[in-house]
Amino acid sequence: MQTEKKEATDLIEAITRGMQAKKAQDICLLNLQHIDGAVAKYFIICSARAKNQVEAIAEAVIEVSYQHTAQSPWQQEGRAAKEWTLIDYVDVVVHIFHAEKRSFYALDTLWGDAAAVSVIGECGTFNRSTTELNTLKL
Repeated sequence: MQTEKKEATDLIEAITRGMQAKKAQDICLLNLQHIDGAVAKYFIICSARAKNQVEAIAEAVIEVSYQHTAQSPWQQEGRAAKEWTLIDYVDVVVHIFHAEKRSFYALDTLWGDAAAVSVIGECGTFNRSTTELNTLKL
Protein backbone atom coordinates (compact mmCIF):
# COMPACT_ATOMS: atom_id res chain seq x y z
CA MET A 1 0.00 0.00 0.00
CA GLN A 2 2.83 2.39 0.84
CA THR A 3 4.50 1.65 -2.51
CA GLU A 4 1.24 2.39 -4.35
CA LYS A 5 0.98 5.70 -2.49
CA LYS A 6 4.56 6.66 -3.39
CA GLU A 7 3.98 5.74 -7.05
CA ALA A 8 0.86 7.93 -7.17
CA THR A 9 2.69 10.82 -5.50
CA ASP A 10 5.64 10.48 -7.91
CA LEU A 11 3.31 10.41 -10.92
CA ILE A 12 1.35 13.44 -9.69
CA GLU A 13 4.55 15.41 -9.13
CA ALA A 14 5.89 14.44 -12.59
CA ILE A 15 2.62 15.45 -14.25
CA THR A 16 2.63 18.85 -12.55
CA ARG A 17 6.28 19.38 -13.53
CA GLY A 18 5.35 18.75 -17.16
CA MET A 19 2.43 21.16 -16.89
CA GLN A 20 4.53 23.88 -15.33
CA ALA A 21 7.30 23.43 -17.90
CA LYS A 22 4.82 24.66 -20.53
CA LYS A 23 3.32 27.43 -18.36
CA ALA A 24 -0.02 25.74 -17.59
CA GLN A 25 -2.35 27.87 -15.50
CA ASP A 26 -4.64 27.12 -12.57
CA ILE A 27 -3.31 23.64 -11.89
CA CYS A 28 -5.58 21.79 -9.49
CA LEU A 29 -5.33 18.31 -7.99
CA LEU A 30 -8.63 16.69 -6.99
CA ASN A 31 -8.52 13.70 -4.63
CA LEU A 32 -11.49 11.51 -5.60
CA GLN A 33 -10.62 8.43 -3.54
CA HIS A 34 -13.49 8.83 -1.10
CA ILE A 35 -16.17 9.59 -3.66
CA ASP A 36 -18.42 6.67 -4.61
CA GLY A 37 -18.51 6.08 -8.34
CA ALA A 38 -15.39 8.15 -9.12
CA VAL A 39 -13.66 7.01 -12.30
CA ALA A 40 -10.15 7.56 -10.89
CA LYS A 41 -8.38 8.27 -7.62
CA TYR A 42 -7.13 11.68 -8.74
CA PHE A 43 -7.82 14.30 -11.39
CA ILE A 44 -5.21 16.89 -12.27
CA ILE A 45 -6.74 19.80 -14.14
CA CYS A 46 -5.02 22.75 -15.79
CA SER A 47 -5.71 25.51 -18.29
CA ALA A 48 -3.91 26.80 -21.37
CA ARG A 49 -4.31 30.15 -23.12
CA ALA A 50 -4.03 28.78 -26.66
CA LYS A 51 -4.78 25.54 -28.50
CA ASN A 52 -1.10 25.02 -29.34
CA GLN A 53 -0.31 25.34 -25.65
CA VAL A 54 -2.86 22.58 -24.87
CA GLU A 55 -0.87 20.26 -27.15
CA ALA A 56 2.50 21.38 -25.77
CA ILE A 57 1.35 20.72 -22.19
CA ALA A 58 0.06 17.26 -23.16
CA GLU A 59 3.38 16.37 -24.78
CA ALA A 60 5.33 17.62 -21.75
CA VAL A 61 3.11 15.73 -19.29
CA ILE A 62 3.63 12.46 -21.17
CA GLU A 63 7.37 12.99 -21.61
CA VAL A 64 8.15 14.11 -18.05
CA SER A 65 5.93 11.44 -16.52
CA TYR A 66 7.70 8.74 -18.48
CA GLN A 67 11.16 10.12 -17.65
CA HIS A 68 10.45 10.26 -13.90
CA THR A 69 8.16 7.26 -13.38
CA ALA A 70 8.49 5.07 -16.51
CA GLN A 71 4.69 5.21 -16.82
CA SER A 72 2.94 5.72 -20.14
CA PRO A 73 -0.70 6.74 -20.44
CA TRP A 74 -3.27 4.00 -20.78
CA GLN A 75 -5.50 6.20 -22.97
CA GLN A 76 -5.54 9.67 -24.54
CA GLU A 77 -8.48 11.63 -25.94
CA GLY A 78 -9.02 15.01 -27.57
CA ARG A 79 -5.49 15.78 -28.71
CA ALA A 80 -6.53 16.59 -32.28
CA ALA A 81 -9.08 19.24 -31.25
CA LYS A 82 -6.68 20.89 -28.77
CA GLU A 83 -9.51 22.21 -26.59
CA TRP A 84 -9.79 19.51 -23.91
CA THR A 85 -7.16 16.80 -23.79
CA LEU A 86 -7.58 13.87 -21.43
CA ILE A 87 -4.59 11.71 -20.52
CA ASP A 88 -5.56 8.60 -18.55
CA TYR A 89 -3.02 6.92 -16.27
CA VAL A 90 -5.86 4.78 -14.76
CA ASP A 91 -5.63 6.02 -11.13
CA VAL A 92 -4.64 9.54 -12.22
CA VAL A 93 -6.51 11.30 -15.01
CA VAL A 94 -5.11 14.52 -16.48
CA HIS A 95 -7.43 17.16 -17.98
CA ILE A 96 -5.80 19.92 -20.03
CA PHE A 97 -8.30 22.56 -21.06
CA HIS A 98 -8.26 25.60 -23.27
CA ALA A 99 -9.31 28.26 -20.72
CA GLU A 100 -12.74 28.85 -22.29
CA LYS A 101 -13.58 25.12 -22.29
CA ARG A 102 -12.54 24.76 -18.66
CA SER A 103 -15.01 27.45 -17.66
CA PHE A 104 -17.74 25.82 -19.70
CA TYR A 105 -17.29 22.25 -18.38
CA ALA A 106 -16.36 23.29 -14.80
CA LEU A 107 -14.95 19.92 -13.70
CA ASP A 108 -13.54 21.61 -10.61
CA THR A 109 -17.07 22.23 -9.35
CA LEU A 110 -18.62 19.05 -10.77
CA TRP A 111 -16.44 17.08 -8.35
CA GLY A 112 -17.08 19.54 -5.51
CA ASP A 113 -16.90 16.84 -2.82
CA ALA A 114 -13.28 16.09 -3.71
CA ALA A 115 -10.44 17.46 -1.62
CA ALA A 116 -8.65 20.03 -3.80
CA VAL A 117 -5.03 21.14 -3.75
CA SER A 118 -3.80 24.08 -5.83
CA VAL A 119 -0.37 23.46 -7.33
CA ILE A 120 2.19 26.29 -7.50
CA GLY A 121 5.92 26.80 -8.13
CA GLU A 122 8.33 26.01 -10.94
CA CYS A 123 9.30 22.50 -9.85
CA GLY A 124 5.91 20.89 -9.47
CA THR A 125 5.80 21.61 -5.76
CA PHE A 126 2.48 21.84 -3.99
CA ASN A 127 1.26 24.71 -1.88
CA ARG A 128 1.06 22.25 1.00
CA SER A 129 3.93 20.30 2.52
CA THR A 130 4.32 16.58 1.88
CA THR A 131 2.90 15.97 5.34
CA GLU A 132 -0.20 17.97 4.48
CA LEU A 133 -0.54 16.08 1.19
CA ASN A 134 -0.39 12.84 3.16
CA THR A 135 -3.36 14.03 5.24
CA LEU A 136 -5.31 14.16 1.97
CA LYS A 137 -4.63 10.41 1.76
CA LEU A 138 -2.68 10.44 -1.47
